[in-house]
Amino acid sequence: MLDYRIRSFIAVWEEKSFTLAAQKLCLTQSAVSQHIKSLEERFGKKLFHFQGRELTLTAAGERLYRYAVVAQADGNKTVELIIREEKIPPLRIGATRTIGAYLLPDLLGTYLRRYPDADPSVTVENTRDLLEKLQRGLLDFVLIEGIFNREEYSTQTILQDAFIPLCGSKNPLAQEVVSIQKLLKERLFIREVGSGSRAILENALANYNLTIQDFYKIMELGNIEAIKDLVAQNLGIAFLYKQSVLRELKQKRLAQIRVPGFSIFHDYSFVTLKNSQYKDLYQNFFRISQGPLDKVSTP
Repeated sequence: MLDYRIRSFIAVWEEKSFTLAAQKLCLTQSAVSQHIKSLEERFGKKLFHFQGRELTLTAAGERLYRYAVVAQADGNKTVELIIREEKIPPLRIGATRTIGAYLLPDLLGTYLRRYPDADPSVTVENTRDLLEKLQRGLLDFVLIEGIFNREEYSTQTILQDAFIPLCGSKNPLAQEVVSIQKLLKERLFIREVGSGSRAILENALANYNLTIQDFYKIMELGNIEAIKDLVAQNLGIAFLYKQSVLRELKQKRLAQIRVPGFSIFHDYSFVTLKNSQYKDLYQNFFRISQGPLDKVSTP
């Protein structure tokens, strides 16, 4: 449904290469180049320029890309709705690992009880990867808690959660009031690059003129449960959202480390592409989910 030249434009930018875009679209490189040339002649402006060997968008290219990704996503959704002809439109939901594990099950449960014939699909990844899939039209909306440019999307706050330092309940740190500098002597268990919680910790440490590399040892894990288990064994510390450790805090497997002045709260956000014609359809999921969200224990 989208103009073939626009598809070439999107592919060139997402692949950062005319050659790779041509391979992705099963076209010749000269055909893709001609598509871009045709668009630039139509608009009377360059869409790309090179800085050395790096391909970048011009101001006109950025504006076109913002339009194009929404048009492509809405076009794909329209085709899907026409072909499937279902009373309950299928939803492709993305969630970060924290939300996917500790909040999304209740939201999905409420939605499926309301619409038992619904057939949603769920992708659980880090913030960076989810936003990339949203822009490419592979997801309808995402539930994320990371740092991102809110001006580029349509967003609503789901809830606010505390981001806290944690240790095992038998760790001496659990009984002390300590400085952030003292924590640097500990092994830090942390999520992978691209995760929202890692970005929030990096920003918080920057306020102390510190970085993750200032910790004694660092171990990256993509699994929150593994991080919690290692911390509970007194093998190091971690910084996690309070919603993800409520059970362990109640069971006294983990303890919140008291650090004066360290107070971070961050939003969980419902995010869709800006100006999507299906925005109301996606927000219906958010509206239905308000019930369980109202029952969530917030800091």
